[in-house]
Amino acid sequence: LVDQELARVEKEKMQALWAEILNLKAEQISTDRSFFELGGHSLNAVVLTNKIRKTFEVTLPVTEVFVKQTIARLCKHLEALDKTAYTAIPQAPKQAYYPLSSAQERMYFINSLATESLAYNMPFLQKFEGRPDAARLEATLKRLVDRHEIFRTTFHWIDQQAKQKIAPSIDIAIEQIQATTTDLSIVFKNFVQPFDLQKGPLLRMALAQLPNGDYYLMFDMHHIISDGISQNVILQDFERLYQGNALSPLRLQYKDFTHWQQREKGQQLAVQKAFWLDLFANEPTALNLPLDHARPSQYTIAGEFYSFRVD
Repeated sequence: LVDQELARVEKEKMQALWAEILNLKAEQISTDRSFFELGGHSLNAVVLTNKIRKTFEVTLPVTEVFVKQTIARLCKHLEALDKTAYTAIPQAPKQAYYPLSSAQERMYFINSLATESLAYNMPFLQKFEGRPDAARLEATLKRLVDRHEIFRTTFHWIDQQAKQKIAPSIDIAIEQIQATTTDLSIVFKNFVQPFDLQKGPLLRMALAQLPNGDYYLMFDMHHIISDGISQNVILQDFERLYQGNALSPLRLQYKDFTHWQQREKGQQLAVQKAFWLDLFANEPTALNLPLDHARPSQYTIAGEFYSFRVD
């Protein structure tokens, strides 16, 4: 009976996590329904594993969410896992420059190969019903930038290593665009431009008015300062700030995570780095696949489009 009661409590805890992540009520979640049938996807599966670690004090690989999928099977799987004490991420000591996270290092490296690329831009837009308050929008943007340090962050090559620097404040404004065409795709394409990671800011916003009277708020930022999960947080914060709501202060900023990650995983990363440096001690030759043209001496992102239909 005691085991049955513990199992029931564990399932209720898991239901509460799913309800929070999927924005559902606990009673809407059956223990035998798939996480993905209920609206889950890869991004909030990652959020789920992080919350499971904190709530149940076990480390669950995200692949297990895809394999087990239901609360019943996940809870059964958790019973066999060893407990791992959960420790909160501490605040990083104040520094002139901070390390990059592993994900940021990857993006920084790829961006350095093609600085004019738009591959890591994260643009989106919102149509307004009626005439928006431009001054209020700009004030909201400034409050958002003050709230999130990552929007005041730039990236630099210091002592043979990529570092990030956080400015105490930045000048940022919403560009006002009087479009000459009702073709929104053209207006949006002209708005999305490459970012300079050293200069920043790595986000920009514009309010476009089309000739037909429609208004669109256009937002773009570099992937090195945001991802699919944090994008939703940013949109929610922007909406609440625009509505005049007060937001609770943030205990942690992204630089706190990067400092923690590099410290916690430093030894493990050092072993992996040594492995790859040894494997590629002799630089591999370029892979020259058969082409119908000469390989350019300088790499570019230039290409062509070929469109076709499949029935």
